Amino acid sequence: FRELEQFLIYGGYPEVALTPPSQKREVLESIFDLYVKKDLVDFLNIERISHAKALIHHLAVNHGQEVRYSQLAQVAGVDEKTAKNYLEILRETFIITLLRPWFTNRNKELVKMPKVYFQDSGVRNYFINNFNPAKIRSDMSFLFEGFVISELIKSGFDSRNIKFWRTKNQYEVDLVLEDGPIIKPVEIKYKKRLKASDSKGLQRFKGAYPKTQDLFMVNLGTNRSEKEKCHYLSPFELEHLAGSSEGV
Repeated sequence: FRELEQFLIYGGYPEVALTPPSQKREVLESIFDLYVKKDLVDFLNIERISHAKALIHHLAVNHGQEVRYSQLAQVAGVDEKTAKNYLEILRETFIITLLRPWFTNRNKELVKMPKVYFQDSGVRNYFINNFNPAKIRSDMSFLFEGFVISELIKSGFDSRNIKFWRTKNQYEVDLVLEDGPIIKPVEIKYKKRLKASDSKGLQRFKGAYPKTQDLFMVNLGTNRSEKEKCHYLSPFELEHLAGSSEGV
């Protein structure tokens, strides 16, 4: 999994992947210096670039977290409408992915705040200037979640059909995939050895929606449990999520 760790830290841009570790930061800097100068300037008035950078940095610090538009507006020094517009620009230029909450019961489930993930972990780490190795990082689980989401999108899964589930009682599932009429709840754990409590969110989802056919756990190990009736996938088996769950 050493290659996966490197991918989570430096991302998957071809120029970065083909560059020696000592030069990867410089390549990322050149890529996003060009992005800021070209793409953002094309979308925004030049005097507002500093506001957009402040918002991007805040999103990078809070990668994988729910975001409040009011807080984003305050951080960037703009109104909420402009903050939402910035988010849309970052989404359209493939910097971030917005995950909306999945719900059927407005009284029991959270339905407002989206989560934001950077599509490339190297980009995210560039904006917070953190390329520390995995063993001393506290954010690897969020980087791993972002990796899974990004790989699903690369495989052709519509990002609009990737959501998350959380109840007001704080039960949650990292991803809920809408694959046509099929709903696939997915928990993501950056660990090799799982505990029974790691699947609690999946079991709660199954209890709330008993017609759910399959539960999925993406993790670094090879855990299997017939009792839990859960499909355990490595990060290199995500095609089972993007396609039919038959044969998993």
